[in-house]
Amino acid sequence: MDETHHESSIPSVVLRDTREQHPWTFDGCAVETRDVTLSTGDYAIPADCTHDPESDTYHPRFAVERKSGHDFLTSLTWERDRFTSELRRAAE
Repeated sequence: MDETHHESSIPSVVLRDTREQHPWTFDGCAVETRDVTLSTGDYAIPADCTHDPESDTYHPRFAVERKSGHDFLTSLTWERDRFTSELRRAAE
């Protein structure tokens, strides 16, 4: 199944993690979203993922972690250890 639009190389499908608390809807974009379990991150492109059918989990090589401004600053300051742990887990 072709997951990309060849003329513009813009993905036609975006995988969205089922645990995303305030999911982005991509309103106004010609993008289909599929709610799946991602091993890391909040959003990924199917062509960039491997899928483990046993756990029904997608493992992206590249993922987008969506954060609020406050969460971003907290991740770089007071909760840096948690953020560092998340980065290590993503690298595995």
